[in-house]
Amino acid sequence: QYGKNKYTLPTFIKDPHLIIEAGEYVLREACRQGSQWIKLGLTNIKIAINISIIQFEFCNIFELINNITKEFEFPPHLLELEIGGFNEMGNNHCFFNAIESLRRLGVNIVLDEFHLDTSSLNFLDRIPTKKVKVSSHILKNIQSESCQEMFEYTVSILKKKKFEIVCVGIEKKEELDFVKSTAVDYFQGYLNTKPISAKEIQILLNLSKK
Repeated sequence: QYGKNKYTLPTFIKDPHLIIEAGEYVLREACRQGSQWIKLGLTNIKIAINISIIQFEFCNIFELINNITKEFEFPPHLLELEIGGFNEMGNNHCFFNAIESLRRLGVNIVLDEFHLDTSSLNFLDRIPTKKVKVSSHILKNIQSESCQEMFEYTVSILKKKKFEIVCVGIEKKEELDFVKSTAVDYFQGYLNTKPISAKEIQILLNLSKK
């Protein structure tokens, strides 16, 4: 099971300045909360944060994350940055330099919203990551043999490249049953759990210690 520790930006935020401001708030709050849990002895955590490519374009994302993790004494290796829309960056050298700097810091990079197309496949070899999140949107017509074949083909390509695969958006039992029959490593979605509060997460973390 995956995704009980998840901080994300509201999808209605479109203004770049608001995205940067809200993104910094999310980063700070996630690291503050994570540090607090660690001090309580709850070390079995890894916090995933959605990062917009706008944050790579308009701010020094490496400096921001480096400063925040130091401020709250939160270990960078417990932080996962989920990057969606990555294939829009093309050959943006600043983007790839920032990704490499974050990797050296210890931060885990995850490719979000992966779709099987040429541009996405090219990025698999250019970004230092071993985890990819695949949307289950193609499974919404779960009875369709072509949908199942496309999903299985996507998973097989990723597995050949030795990626860890997370299938997101699982809401129905039939979707989960099919995903379980493939080589997907984790699933995430409302069928697992709806968004819960930090207090509820802390209870789950305490239970997992027993």
